[in-house]
Amino acid sequence: MNGIFAIYFHLLIGAVSPYKILVYNPFMLPSHVRFLDKLADVLADGGHDVTVLMPELDRDLAQSIKLKDSKRILRSKGDIRAYQLLKEEEKGTFNKVWTVSSPSPLSLLRVTRKLAKVLEWQCESKFVLPSRNLIFAVVNVTALINDDQLVQKLTEEKYDVAISEACFACGFGLFDLLNVSTTIAVESHTISGLLSEAIGEPSLLSFVPGVLSTAGDNMTVRDKLQNIISTTVYKFMYSYFFYKERAVFERKYGSFKDYNELIAETSYVFINANPYLDYPRPVLPKTVMIGGFAASKSEENTKLPQEWDSVLDARDHTVLVSFGSIFKSIDMPNDFKRGLLDTFASMPNVTFIWKYENPNALAASVSENVHLSTWVPQAQLLKDSRLSFFLTHGGLASTNEIAYAGKPAIVVPLIGDQTRNANMLARQGGALILHKRDLSDVKRLTDAFKEMLGKSRFVLVY
Repeated sequence: MNGIFAIYFHLLIGAVSPYKILVYNPFMLPSHVRFLDKLADVLADGGHDVTVLMPELDRDLAQSIKLKDSKRILRSKGDIRAYQLLKEEEKGTFNKVWTVSSPSPLSLLRVTRKLAKVLEWQCESKFVLPSRNLIFAVVNVTALINDDQLVQKLTEEKYDVAISEACFACGFGLFDLLNVSTTIAVESHTISGLLSEAIGEPSLLSFVPGVLSTAGDNMTVRDKLQNIISTTVYKFMYSYFFYKERAVFERKYGSFKDYNELIAETSYVFINANPYLDYPRPVLPKTVMIGGFAASKSEENTKLPQEWDSVLDARDHTVLVSFGSIFKSIDMPNDFKRGLLDTFASMPNVTFIWKYENPNALAASVSENVHLSTWVPQAQLLKDSRLSFFLTHGGLASTNEIAYAGKPAIVVPLIGDQTRNANMLARQGGALILHKRDLSDVKRLTDAFKEMLGKSRFVLVY
């Protein structure tokens, strides 16, 4: 997949030679940051001169994610108001995801207004401008949009290509100010209806599930209606985000291009999707699916740390349990935790590796076949033949890793595109889907686990 990505990139910019590339990648959500950072690493490792602008919306995330030093990084402390509001919203929304089935219209409107304010503030955040030859260096602190000197210096860099995730209108507004002729929009999930509309690509919601769809591609009339409604809500939310970000530019420069104009001018749209796994749909030539480009077969991605060998060798079967980096197992309702622990205890011949944020708080309650860890080498474990299956929330990064490794999974979707991802795996015969309420049902969990261990039909082959 790295090879396919490189071919498209070189076709885009011409001869195979180093180019100056600017990547806009705010610290906001872990999976999004890692996806753009990996893309920047691939380009830098290919010999290109890569600079990454990284506003620290989430300062905790900025401290926890390790970045390779193969590229120049322009970091900022960000707007303290944006950070505080983001953390407030995480406590109010992310921690409730285990118990709330779906947000009410009023709560969705409240979240939309708050996140729009976060994005507006981060567009005016402060940056650290590094010297030419240093990876991390402080030269001067300046405002991103409102500082003419910074914009002028970035303009003088004469970047050949600029890349941003499609959900950040601020990045594309900045690229327009810098007169970058070649821009690329990136989606860390499947293409959204708003992006499709901006580039003139049909969404075809009657049979293609949108980002927030709860059904697969074999839809009933009710499913189709839900698909249309959820896509419309998604477009409304992001249109409001983009409206607030555009206002930052208009306060400084007067009339400014809207989101659709900026995106329509992009040369390519890179989508975190795998054409062999995702739902079939018509795409434009400028839309390129690069899902799995980060799942290389390098030693870094396949070599399992030695300390995990004893865990995998302890029993005939081993199961990995992880719900990603945003939604924490420690925030689960107690009846969910109890359901999982009782199920684990009822299957003493199976080792369960559970990514749990505070093992000490749960240690007294677990049976001896449960291995708790604050961190797990997920990609390496999935590629190991001793791992039987994966219990996951169905984030797209995990979904791609599951498919790439050919590992069966039980998916418990929590929010966002995770139900779509779960249905995507299930239609290939690679997964069972459970509702999060099933986590408290020991019989339902036990039956699902035994079915997964005893059936060969769940093996994915790509």
